[in-house]
Amino acid sequence: MTPTLRSTGEIFDDEYYRIHCDDPAHPRSTPEWPNFFEPIADAIVLGLAPRKVFDAGCAAGFLAEKLWDRGVETHGRDISELAISQMRADVRPWCEVGSIAEPIEGTYDLVLCVEVLEHMPTEEALASIRNLTAIAPRILFSASPTDREGVTCVNVRPIRYWLERFAEAGFAPTLGFDATSLSPHAFLFERSEEGRDDRSLAAFAEIVRQRLEVAKVRQTEKQTRKVAVAGEIEARLRLEAASVDAIRRESAAALEAARRETAAAITRANVAEARVRLLDQPRTPRVVRNIERIAVGLPFARRALRRREQRRIVREIRQSDLFDTGYYFANNPDVAASGIDPALHFATNGWKEGRKPSPGFDPQFYLSKYPDVAASGMNPLLHYARTGREEGRQTLPGLHSGALTAPPYAKMPGLAAVSSVASLLRTHNAALAPLPVFADHRSAPTLTILTDRVDPDHLFGGVATAMVVGAFVAQRLGGRLRLATRDVSPDPAGLGNILRAHRIKWEGPTDFLYLPPGDQRSLSLGDQDIILTTSWWTTRATLGSVNPARIIYLLQQDERMFYSFGDQRLQCMETLSEPELRILVNTQQLFDHLADGFEPLSRLRERGHWFDPAFPSFPRPKAAKPPAEGAQNFFFYARPNNDRNLFWRGLEVINAAMREGVLAPDQWNFHFVGRELPDMELPGGVQPTVWSKLPWSKYAELVSRMDLGLCLMDTPHPSYPPLDLAAAGAVVVTNTHGSKKSFERWSRNIIAAPPSVSALTDALREGIKLSRDPEQRFANCGSDHIPRDWGPQLDTVIERMLDGRSGRACS
Repeated sequence: MTPTLRSTGEIFDDEYYRIHCDDPAHPRSTPEWPNFFEPIADAIVLGLAPRKVFDAGCAAGFLAEKLWDRGVETHGRDISELAISQMRADVRPWCEVGSIAEPIEGTYDLVLCVEVLEHMPTEEALASIRNLTAIAPRILFSASPTDREGVTCVNVRPIRYWLERFAEAGFAPTLGFDATSLSPHAFLFERSEEGRDDRSLAAFAEIVRQRLEVAKVRQTEKQTRKVAVAGEIEARLRLEAASVDAIRRESAAALEAARRETAAAITRANVAEARVRLLDQPRTPRVVRNIERIAVGLPFARRALRRREQRRIVREIRQSDLFDTGYYFANNPDVAASGIDPALHFATNGWKEGRKPSPGFDPQFYLSKYPDVAASGMNPLLHYARTGREEGRQTLPGLHSGALTAPPYAKMPGLAAVSSVASLLRTHNAALAPLPVFADHRSAPTLTILTDRVDPDHLFGGVATAMVVGAFVAQRLGGRLRLATRDVSPDPAGLGNILRAHRIKWEGPTDFLYLPPGDQRSLSLGDQDIILTTSWWTTRATLGSVNPARIIYLLQQDERMFYSFGDQRLQCMETLSEPELRILVNTQQLFDHLADGFEPLSRLRERGHWFDPAFPSFPRPKAAKPPAEGAQNFFFYARPNNDRNLFWRGLEVINAAMREGVLAPDQWNFHFVGRELPDMELPGGVQPTVWSKLPWSKYAELVSRMDLGLCLMDTPHPSYPPLDLAAAGAVVVTNTHGSKKSFERWSRNIIAAPPSVSALTDALREGIKLSRDPEQRFANCGSDHIPRDWGPQLDTVIERMLDGRSGRACS
């Protein structure tokens, strides 16, 4: 007879847990069970970041309590009164006795349904699927397709059966999350319009079947290796014992040597035993550290360390917005059939074979365009994710380099090769999708800085200014400061370093949040919160879900110039033209260009404000520098992968100036500051000193030693390096652009010229003459108008913005 709900609950009694959990009293006495769920909870929190979870069939609450310990609100339901009674006391109130075949109240980010449905009669299991799919968009699922032992295994089915039942409820499997820490047949379902067709389900079922086969082989190998290691230990100890007996009969000296040999044998045996224990444990970071500590230098330890590094690379690729599991499987059926993790395949072989991880990235093009990456042997997608995106490198032929070289592609659930137009548009515009938010009426006023990244390599210029402005707004609100990043997890130390470098005192509460496009994580939004966006794409995403009155768009370039005429430029223009959007512009020079220049922004003077940046790291000199002894120092702002910095024009100017004797090689030390610079030799065999990825303190120290600089920027913004150098007392040559014709409002030590080779070379002549006149340099620096304190620059403008007043900011 098929068990009823009541009889099923009664089956999970003392006898059941005595047989299946090695426990005659209750399910918790065996420590292996709680320990088993530690890495699983870590994987769920790190990979899925749920805020609220429902554990269907929670049993004694092992996984629920691990999630609570990691800050995840977890509810549960189980049919067994005994299991619920044995829960940890603080978790028990959140779980209830009952069947998941009955309706479930509330909504959740994630449902856990682990080895449950195969223990339920068919109709009740189907009712449970309807209930679970109604309360959450994602379900972490497993149901053994082979375990038919025991009275409770009444509904064991092939994997394809469960795939079809969930597909009928609107859910598709995804390979975007590795659930194999639970079991080889565990996987994640997501609510999706795609990936529910027969072809996709068949491909996924085959992948799970391959996983099960691999797990079976590994289990056999594990048992074989355990037997072999145990036999080796026993044989060696017997040999050592025989040697000891023989030596004892000869002499006391031989006996001492035997003791040493025995100690060595015991050490070898301990290492072998550690290997056996290792085979029985999941590969957690703690276990890997034990390998390093116990067996450094042993071949198997080195292999474990290599595997750890490979897992880290695979995780980074899987999380990239330019790796698309569905696309990779659809275009590489051999990979789909093999059962290998697609991110692992791409990390080890796919990129070398030129396989595309998504429509937005071409490894062959990237390696051919950037020989430095090819020479490094680094996976091109990793290079782009870590540094290439920020440097504006191209990912496909024909795309203009800039902040968004190619549209970020979200991971597409399912394996279907043909997509609807709506799906294509959603994927193409993944970074522009409405920012997920939820109302939190109890929170203190919070200023959220929404930016792409803040890490040790990106702490200059616009990134630093956004942190400074955010801290001032948070102080004005009297609330919290929150840093939310989209590309990579935020580096808390980066924020602290920036604020210290700019002499900003912030002692209020601070939060950090990672919100990658396409992720399920949400941003809490209080009644008085404000979001400071830092680009048109972060602004566009925020406008999709937040009232424009609660957004301040910090604009630090004419971002339309990042693109050739096309879709992205049009989207950028539409965002800038939002009539109710408040825009805060970095420098009056850029503000005037946006308000009155080519394609002026409507009503910018009514809804926009501007401020001039401050340079507190370069206090005004108190005395003139003495004339330089020996060669003077020449500074070139060299960024070959940022087109707007005119790197190649700068080289043309330096080459011409040196050949014409304007820059005599014996009179100047050449310092090139930038990234990814090619090896080069200047006229006369001069090798420039290259400075790359300097921390702010080292950069400020270097700038303070300079006499003359060449810093170009083909946009209306003056850019920061010319102002850094002038604030430190150096002479700077830069270029004009449109309304950017003169820098005298900043400093007479900044010489602006049209961006032709001849005009800039003549400007260098003038700059050299001024650099060799320390009294005039000092007088110009002493009377400049470069601010050294952020307070006067931001206090008034922020007050006006928050009070809703229009008009210009402060000068």
